[in-house]
Amino acid sequence: MLYYLDLAIAILVAATAGVALHGALTGHPVTGRVRLFLVVALALVALRLVTGLLLARYGWEFASRQLAYQLPLVAVPVGGALLVAMRSPFGVGARADAAVVMATAAAAGGAFLAVVDGLLLPGPATAAWLTALAILGPPLGWLAFTGTGVSPTARPVVRTAAVAVPALAFVAGIGTAWWSSGLPGRYDLADYAVMDTGGAPSGEHGGHDHAGTTSVTDLTGPQTGEPDVRYTLTASPKDVTTASGRAIHGFAFNGTIPGPRLEAHQGDLVEVTVRNIGIEKGLTIHWHGVNVPNAEDGVAGVTQDAVADGGSYTYRFRVEQVGTFWYHSHQTPAVQIDHGLFGVFVVLPSHAAQTDTMDLAVLDHGWRPPDGFAPDGRWDPDERVERHEIAPGTPVRLRLVNTDSVPHRHRIAGVPYKLVAVDGTDVVGPTEVADKSLLLAAGGRYDVTFPMPAGGQAVTLAGLGDNVRMVFGDGTPASGAGSGGDLDLLTYGSPAPTRIDRDGPFTRDFRMVMDRKIGFVDGRLGYQWAVNGETFPRMPMFMVAEGDTVRITFVNRSTAHHPMHVHGHHVLVLSRNGTAATGSPWWTDTLNVAPGETYEVAFLADNPGVWMDHCHDLNHAADGFVMHLGYEGVSTPYAVGDDTGNVPE
Repeated sequence: MLYYLDLAIAILVAATAGVALHGALTGHPVTGRVRLFLVVALALVALRLVTGLLLARYGWEFASRQLAYQLPLVAVPVGGALLVAMRSPFGVGARADAAVVMATAAAAGGAFLAVVDGLLLPGPATAAWLTALAILGPPLGWLAFTGTGVSPTARPVVRTAAVAVPALAFVAGIGTAWWSSGLPGRYDLADYAVMDTGGAPSGEHGGHDHAGTTSVTDLTGPQTGEPDVRYTLTASPKDVTTASGRAIHGFAFNGTIPGPRLEAHQGDLVEVTVRNIGIEKGLTIHWHGVNVPNAEDGVAGVTQDAVADGGSYTYRFRVEQVGTFWYHSHQTPAVQIDHGLFGVFVVLPSHAAQTDTMDLAVLDHGWRPPDGFAPDGRWDPDERVERHEIAPGTPVRLRLVNTDSVPHRHRIAGVPYKLVAVDGTDVVGPTEVADKSLLLAAGGRYDVTFPMPAGGQAVTLAGLGDNVRMVFGDGTPASGAGSGGDLDLLTYGSPAPTRIDRDGPFTRDFRMVMDRKIGFVDGRLGYQWAVNGETFPRMPMFMVAEGDTVRITFVNRSTAHHPMHVHGHHVLVLSRNGTAATGSPWWTDTLNVAPGETYEVAFLADNPGVWMDHCHDLNHAADGFVMHLGYEGVSTPYAVGDDTGNVPE
């Protein structure tokens, strides 16, 4: 709200200064109010100073452009124009003198540029050029059209140049931006991974070698040996009707949405063959949260070609992690995941003993799939409730998986629970929670445990897609949970040693400032997602070397949630908004960065490859919020384009 209020005030300043300039130029009765409009503009500038200071409470990144650049750009010329106008003798109906016109024109130019800067986020060189144009252009244009200091014979030439030069510069600037945003029919990482942001101390690991010495095709899982578990997933179209009555021409793995639950034990060699029967644009399988070798990551155009209709592809990898993960297509995922190509992947301890625990995976989608969130439930369409009959005293483990593109807030009522794992990593020292809700990032996973209460009391899980509730037990559904706000993972659990020193040193230190700006993406003009002021295909590519300890700072200056997902790695949360993490080590692969939030995270570069690093709001990814994490000396032979069948995000 502050961000939009600040931008609205900037627009009002520009409009007010423009009215003042119009009055000074025309000599209409409004001319006598030039001073008044300049006073109003200056008052609005003061108000914008207040909003800028309020934004600065979230961190300097949230107010740096406003306070350090835009406000001085406006305040100085508006204040100067007001001083000049106050000393001018012009009155109602009189034409302002040249000094007033030029000063007011400079004020209007500065105010207009402040709006342009907020919408376009130009780089330093472009901002300097625009500043000179905004401040000097209006006065020079006025002088050109009034003919001041120009001979009568030269005036037509000067006036033509005054119109033609800015017009040509504008067309050239827009045309260049449009042309450079276009993507060829086939392109590889060298075309769009053009920024090496951040840097290592003393110039270590400088450079950016696209040629590489190792191909991602060499970074495979074991190619020989009998697999411990083997699955075949057949993807095909399937028409479904959601709980809300919406008909979807969807897709399914093995005829079900979600796809079948896949299980393995720690240390198992896993082999999964995917077959494509009728998916026209092809598909892949990405193992979300599983730190597989790069060639098994399942990203079309980066680690493999998409599996074409009628084709097949086999993934082989050994699982060393234990926890809750999921699998989904990574070919046009905004469409294919939303329409059904996803499922849960559970990795159990290597020697997991048989217990009486009820282990349920709940895949929470934006809409309720026809087979339910947990396939063994009983769906009641009248009450919009999915029931699970569980005997009192039975230990329950819920594996919550958010397969949607937005965060979901889950509430558990009827029994205290423990959050025992986050994104496949166990929580150290989990404690019982009775009144807290769980905000789960898009793509994230929470494992919660609780015992079924005695006396026939039911437990309710609310906050699922389509406003569905899940009820455990036969009693009356409990309600009223979550009144104490969201559980804060920054302080939950007990601290423990980690393999990363939170205080550094870090051999790589990156900063990601997430914004929106008006611009072109693939020739389409719109309000685009930007990172460090750049839009796709010039999103940053973070370059690391194996063994680096990497710190990334996420700064969300946009008004949307961004669940940041780094393939092939888990990151350790160090701090949020300057407050250090003090609870259980918070390891995550999909971190929700809310509007106005700043997170510091760290990870060890121990899995060589070329990895996707993107927002898991898949609509954002489809609109260009896609980056890469590249290891030096690693290249990929794959590319995106019509001739390969690999479709851009």
